[in-house]
Amino acid sequence: MRGAADRGQRAYAVLHRPSAPPAGRGNRGVVDRGAEPVAPRPRSPSGRPASALRLYEALHPGRRLFGTEPPRPFRPDGPLIWIHPGVSTCSAGLLTFAKRLQEAEPDVAVLMTGAVEPRADVPVLFEYAPEDTVVSADRFLDHWRPDALIWGGGRVAPSIVSRAVIRSIPKFLIEADADQLAVDERGWIPGLARATLRGFDRVFALQEDDARRLRQIGVPAERVETAGRLERGVPALPHQPSEHSAVNMILAGRPVWLGAGVPQRETTLFLEAHKAAFAHTHRLLLVIVPDHPESGAAFEEEARRAGFTTGLRSRGDDPEAGMQVYVADLEGELGLWMRVAPITAMGGSFLGRTSISPMEPAALGSAVIAGPKARAQHPEYDRMAVLGALRALLDPQQLGRAVQTLLAPDAAASLAAAAWKMSSEGAEATDRLISDVLEAIGQ
Repeated sequence: MRGAADRGQRAYAVLHRPSAPPAGRGNRGVVDRGAEPVAPRPRSPSGRPASALRLYEALHPGRRLFGTEPPRPFRPDGPLIWIHPGVSTCSAGLLTFAKRLQEAEPDVAVLMTGAVEPRADVPVLFEYAPEDTVVSADRFLDHWRPDALIWGGGRVAPSIVSRAVIRSIPKFLIEADADQLAVDERGWIPGLARATLRGFDRVFALQEDDARRLRQIGVPAERVETAGRLERGVPALPHQPSEHSAVNMILAGRPVWLGAGVPQRETTLFLEAHKAAFAHTHRLLLVIVPDHPESGAAFEEEARRAGFTTGLRSRGDDPEAGMQVYVADLEGELGLWMRVAPITAMGGSFLGRTSISPMEPAALGSAVIAGPKARAQHPEYDRMAVLGALRALLDPQQLGRAVQTLLAPDAAASLAAAAWKMSSEGAEATDRLISDVLEAIGQ
């Protein structure tokens, strides 16, 4: 079952007016950037455009099930917080929030909905997001009975918000970016965006301009504050400290760079880059961690045919002084080599696909080089590039030159420092959200 945020429904930016509304439908009544509210909205006697939500629900009732409902995951006893990333860039911050919340209050359970299951090491319950219909939202809320809802920007589902309002569930909208925030308005219902956003008890805007535009559309000023992004904590990849010490002793300070999770189709690219960098730094060692450990021998053979002196970890070789390419093909050692190498190039980000987040080496102090494929695969890529927390390459052939540049200690340290700052920013916003949620649920 696919979630409301991922079914390809037409979504319209909350704070932007379309160039031309459909003939005969009139203006949607949303707020243009920097403009005053346009077109009057139908209002209830209380002055709130609640009729827009009622009309939306009438148009999206959903299908009622007959017979036995499909089983859902078990709802544990005690308080339960529902978190939903309306946009993928909020996922990391919400998972960090969940981890820190449960460290503070172990009895509070966290349910995450979305289109993609979180990592197995994150202690949250998971279910695919309910459809944005009355029936689906009611079934979902009746089963889980959440004590609070935290919605992470992006597309906001009117029926879900409305049904949560009826149940008096405290609702938080976080990382509200006015350029991305949207409400599903397939029917062009005047006032729907305003009515939906007013359903949230607290709205945490990314920037002051976002807060201004949210107040402009009609969200009460006392509910809106500028909080920035939540903390994006990244669990440190494990390693054995004794192995770390042993490897550092063998390397004796020689320069090292790492190809992490390299697929075989990128072997030639990494070897050519190493040849170019090695011409300027003769003691340089390339450590390759294959994306599949069983292909380690094939990597070593190709490096040997390219003229390098090689070693294979699964064979018991150590990265000794005369070695130029070392294939680290043992399972579970990526964290070790990211700690050893001051430079990490993301394998799969140049010609294929990578499962490694650029935040993983960055969190361990290794400067990150990422190819053009990483942008579509990792939501944190753009922000890291803007903050100078990684070296983004548009041309894979630039890899060798990028390695040469980062071999200068100041260059690598600058990237690593920016990445560390990014990984730790947002701690204050996360602390504030935890405090407000716990207060809302009486903890």
